Amino acid sequence: MRLEKVGKIGVDAGTVMVVDPCYMRDGAVPLIDIQSIFSDLEGAQTTQVGKGLAVAVRSGYGDGVYSVYALMASPEETDGWGERVMGLVVDFGGAREWIGKTD
Repeated sequence: MRLEKVGKIGVDAGTVMVVDPCYMRDGAVPLIDIQSIFSDLEGAQTTQVGKGLAVAVRSGYGDGVYSVYALMASPEETDGWGERVMGLVVDFGGAREWIGKTD
């Protein structure tokens, strides 16, 4: 497996959330109450949102722009299913040595 930079994410609330877009809206009614996320994060670094609908984490150094990497598996590693994303890493500033890259 290898890490591949896939982009950057801008943070203005000091928080990043991983969510399936289907859970963001159901017609005109949001399934995830954004305000409750910040209440759940009060005093914590991570929280599970809405019984598994999403995961929210505080960014390491607050607002900013952070690199995002995908952990990629080759077709050989996926038993012929082709290249696949097996994980995500958001570098909030502390993962540079682990990733082995800097921007």
